Amino acid sequence: MLFLIWYDFFASFIQIAPDLKGAVWNLSVLNPARSLFFYSNSALVYLTSINGGILEVFERYAFIVVLGLAFKSKKMRVELIILLSSLIFSLNHYVNILSEQESFMNTTFQVIDVFSFGCLLAIVYLYTGKSWLAMIIHTTWDFIIFAMTSDALGMESFLYVYDGSAGY
Repeated sequence: MLFLIWYDFFASFIQIAPDLKGAVWNLSVLNPARSLFFYSNSALVYLTSINGGILEVFERYAFIVVLGLAFKSKKMRVELIILLSSLIFSLNHYVNILSEQESFMNTTFQVIDVFSFGCLLAIVYLYTGKSWLAMIIHTTWDFIIFAMTSDALGMESFLYVYDGSAGY
């Protein structure tokens, strides 16, 4: 559980860290009252985080159950369930191109990130059998992202290798 809490913070802050040392928890860029995503509406930060944490985990649970039934007699059933449910879950985030007016490249990075996070949550759920644990982890992740302030803008991570102007 402690690792997953650490991972939530690390995975969020690594995206704005100028170097590996900067990937520690930069809490100065978190403030729901000054949210970059919800224009300083802290109630929306909390409600959206909780909504995503609960509803998206229920959605994943449905994927896992359906895939479990579909692959009940297959070898590597658990691995297939984890990978396919995470793939379906992550591909749903391509709608952000329209709803958040993100570029295709930024959305693709988000989809890859969500895929890996989805694998982690599927493992947590399948290992523990507790959906509430996955909900807490997902809600924490969403809160960290949605509570970021405009101070996080322009903080380019050392992980970004794509530069549209340079073409790589």
